[in-house]
Amino acid sequence: MRKLSATKAITFGAMCTALTVLCLYAAATLPTMRIAAYFISTLFVYILAAERAYAAAIASYLASAAIGFLISPNPIVIAPYMCVLGHYGIFKAFIDGKIKDILLRSTVKLIYCDLFTGAAMCIAVYAFRLDLAVLELLPVPTWSIIILLQVGFIAFDLLYWLCERIYLERVRPFLMPKR
Repeated sequence: MRKLSATKAITFGAMCTALTVLCLYAAATLPTMRIAAYFISTLFVYILAAERAYAAAIASYLASAAIGFLISPNPIVIAPYMCVLGHYGIFKAFIDGKIKDILLRSTVKLIYCDLFTGAAMCIAVYAFRLDLAVLELLPVPTWSIIILLQVGFIAFDLLYWLCERIYLERVRPFLMPKR
């Protein structure tokens, strides 16, 4: 795989940032399809990470989070992207290149999502004074929410893998043809 030139990295970074901000704005304003908009917003950073332009991917993630936070009518809805979803594509591309064992790789990605979700919950509780006592009012026990969250992360990773395959096999040849 060829490395992106600086010009292509900047160009792809700008395009990915613009598309990510558009998806984040849609997630913040549309009454439906919020989860789909969040998911699509995570894919654009992966494009840069898949091309081993990690610096451009991190810059795109940070720029998207900052711009999304500034233009969103409700900045708190950008928090899922900032805390877990935005940088997952960078981590996934890096880990997929380093760990060959699929079970170990999946476990590491699950732990990564758990750690950042836990950190996001701590930030929500201590910085934004979110009251988690609401969880006690739910008709299901708290441990079942944790299990559902794990299943959600696994489904997220599988769907992400499918989109990754589509990008690598069908989209990449049009974006970067071999000469």
